[in-house]
Amino acid sequence: MQVTDRGFATVFMTQFPDALDYDHKQAWAEEGLARLVQRAREAGQLRVDFDPADITLLLMANSSLAGQPPDTALAASRRLLAYLFEAFQAAGPGPLPPPAAIGLRQLRDPADRP
Repeated sequence: MQVTDRGFATVFMTQFPDALDYDHKQAWAEEGLARLVQRAREAGQLRVDFDPADITLLLMANSSLAGQPPDTALAASRRLLAYLFEAFQAAGPGPLPPPAAIGLRQLRDPADRP
């Protein structure tokens, strides 16, 4: 949906400061993602060096495909995600560099720094 529905990507990354408490919702989402990542690591399904920031990295990388024609975007997104999901598995190919210092805020405003 992220790459084929440009409206979704636009709304997902747009701020509506009068409608919601974004800081609270962002903190809530990041806490939930951190718990999900921890549970997956503990279950042996996710590599131990996977960081919740890697989810933001995945969303940022995948969203950049939205400017492509829908068929191209969908095919590229499926391939990118297949590579990434394979790499995220506990039996991944090897250690990763340290995670980027990014969070969900960068999806809304790339100029924000944590």
